[in-house]
Amino acid sequence: MEKVVLGIVDSPAQAEITVTRLQAMGFPPADVSVLFPDRRGSHDFAFEHHTKAPEGALAGAGVGFVLGAALGLAIGLGLVPVPGLAALVAAGPVIAALATAAALAILGALVGGIAGLTVPEIHAKHYAGKLGRGSILVGVHVARRGEISRAREVFRSVAASNVIATGEAALPVGAAARS
Repeated sequence: MEKVVLGIVDSPAQAEITVTRLQAMGFPPADVSVLFPDRRGSHDFAFEHHTKAPEGALAGAGVGFVLGAALGLAIGLGLVPVPGLAALVAAGPVIAALATAAALAILGALVGGIAGLTVPEIHAKHYAGKLGRGSILVGVHVARRGEISRAREVFRSVAASNVIATGEAALPVGAAARS
């Protein structure tokens, strides 16, 4: 998996020096990216904060439905005596299975959705404040471990802040076909 080394600089001059030094260290221009804030308009940086909530809700609903159907069938057949659920036993095993499956599917969807909210795909919040104040994000794509330390060295030499190395996200299949 390729990685990217990111750092924040405070001025366009600092960004230019960073790019020049990265290229002097052998990083191709196509592997260096710079994100400047738009100072001409009233645009702010907007980050999409995708989460795994939909996937979590779907998984929770599926698991809840299966477990609920099995539990409901057992209750409906009288295999699992549960005080207060005599109406389910009287309704029969199929109705008991469907009712319990629906109830646990809803509960599973809620739990899965809430759990999915805590797993963000992009951690852009960290940079949003700095970029909003006019700082510039510089990134360089690296393929080998040795390149990470060389890139960090360049960022340190220009006094960049918040320097990190992170894995690159894979392009969605449709996006790769368009590029």
